[in-house]
Amino acid sequence: MKYILQTIALLIITACSPSLDEQVNKLVEGKNKWIKSVTNRNYTYTIKYMPNSKEIKVKVLNGSVVSASHKNGESFNIKYLKTMKQHFEFILDMLKKEEREGTVALEVEYHETLGYPSSIKINIKRSMHGRSTILISKVAIQ
Repeated sequence: MKYILQTIALLIITACSPSLDEQVNKLVEGKNKWIKSVTNRNYTYTIKYMPNSKEIKVKVLNGSVVSASHKNGESFNIKYLKTMKQHFEFILDMLKKEEREGTVALEVEYHETLGYPSSIKINIKRSMHGRSTILISKVAIQ
């Protein structure tokens, strides 16, 4: 509940442009669907950082990332991975940065039923890295 209220408060406090307002509304809607879907905070998902990365299977227990591996079974350092809650927070941070500085352009797609961010496209202006895409799929709630 506190999580939902923080998002609503942010929506009210910030004077959003129409496009940012729409993005924040989609974020809130997606987050609410996710919270209703995952009551015990245990799930797995697959993430791929485009354009170069291999798929990584992530396991989350009690709201914390506990393990990760590539398809071939090779383990992956979990300190670089996020829970869905952290993905939502990351999106919110990028939206604020987009509004405040104009240095980031963000496009997010949310899963229709579960609400998690299935595609996060980031374009960081004035950066050597420029564009990147994060794809989240194969979510399995335990």
